Amino acid sequence: MEERRASRETHQDMLGFLMREDENRYKLTDEEIIDQTIAVLYSGYETVSTTTMMAIKYLHDHPRVLQELRVSLPFRCLLPNTLLHFFSVA
Repeated sequence: MEERRASRETHQDMLGFLMREDENRYKLTDEEIIDQTIAVLYSGYETVSTTTMMAIKYLHDHPRVLQELRVSLPFRCLLPNTLLHFFSVA
């Protein structure tokens, strides 16, 4: 953050937005910027991992849906065969 402040360049990313003093209602401290960044990154990670886990559980619990998904052309284009075989239906 010190390097960014010293450079006086405008960055169009999350850190640049949080550091921008002219567009924010109040100036965030470095600690607040770090806390906000961690909160955003962690919440995105947690959402993706939970959604993925629930999708896998649903497919495990509903083998017919899994089989339909495995033969679906759009789905096959997205995932490698090794992952498709991981979810084999007996």
